[in-house]
Amino acid sequence: MAGEQAATTPDNQFRDNLEVLAETIETLCTVELTTMGPGRGIVRPLFESSVAVQGAFPMLRAARSLTAALASGGVAVMSTGIVMPNVMPVGESDGPPGLLVLASMLARTLGVTTVLVAEPETHPSLAVGAAILGLPVHDSELRRTRTCPSRATEPAAAEDTPGIVIVDFPIDASPAAAGDFLDRWGPRAVVVAEKLGLNSVGVPHTSTGKRLAGPRIPFELIVDSARARAIPTVAVGDGGNEIGFGLIHAAVKQHKPFGRVCQCGCGAGLACVNACDHLIVATVSNWGCYGLATMIAGLLKAAEMLPTGQDLGQLLEAIAYLGVIDGATGQATPTVDGIEGHVETSILDIMGTAVRMALTRRPARTF
Repeated sequence: MAGEQAATTPDNQFRDNLEVLAETIETLCTVELTTMGPGRGIVRPLFESSVAVQGAFPMLRAARSLTAALASGGVAVMSTGIVMPNVMPVGESDGPPGLLVLASMLARTLGVTTVLVAEPETHPSLAVGAAILGLPVHDSELRRTRTCPSRATEPAAAEDTPGIVIVDFPIDASPAAAGDFLDRWGPRAVVVAEKLGLNSVGVPHTSTGKRLAGPRIPFELIVDSARARAIPTVAVGDGGNEIGFGLIHAAVKQHKPFGRVCQCGCGAGLACVNACDHLIVATVSNWGCYGLATMIAGLLKAAEMLPTGQDLGQLLEAIAYLGVIDGATGQATPTVDGIEGHVETSILDIMGTAVRMALTRRPARTF
């Protein structure tokens, strides 16, 4: 009888709390907010394909992998950004904000320094965004060059404060150069978000199936080298043309407009062949990064360390002032993929609420 009573206690009646949180975050990340036309309605099929390949709760799996690899701090190498001289000369608003939120979360909770690999044109806005989130910006020798007061209780002052280093990588780099890069920085994890990869004939494409017209860091070489060394790799994307989607290449060709046949004449479609260990599919790549940061907050019981929507709003305003473009509208506004800024910041705040609720035990009620 005692055993039967123990089996029916309230704690044993409910699903695993972290899995419930992961499901909530993944639902938020894949809410359909795409305008009518090509691309609408693809996020859920791509997400479901990623689950079929990776297993349930890819967000939770990725967060566990990162927190295990970075449990004692160290360096994470990350990359994001796109440059198109006549359209996005200094970058896009999807990708960098999300990756900076994730870098901030890892710095605050685990003492991780992020080496952010990006095209030089995007460096000024990345540095400003990092400073707004309280991430000290270091030079390549890990000396702090700029800082901003953190929301943490005591702003750090030491030169070795976990922060961010923003670096370039040659557009004509070889696989050997990627190995040398990893040797230099010694990362314990690699993360990439909204970074165009290559299709089956080696051509990078925009989400409309056109050949990228602009410089592109071949970050897939760093991802491949990291995987060969058993360094965990996480990729976040929304269109199937980004690094990481090689994990579900066939699904992208099936579901994504121009996935099988592109508009550039190469004949191979936009579906990226570059894979990763953990793929996070989201309606907006930023949201996938916010979700990963939120999942880490849940694992580490550190909801208070998650940046807020107010922080994010300031970041979006600042980078728009610097000329960063909304990739859907082509305008330098504090919006992302055509979605109003207040909606973007609300997504982060709702995730923050979700993790705080997940970490709070409901008090006993008398009614």
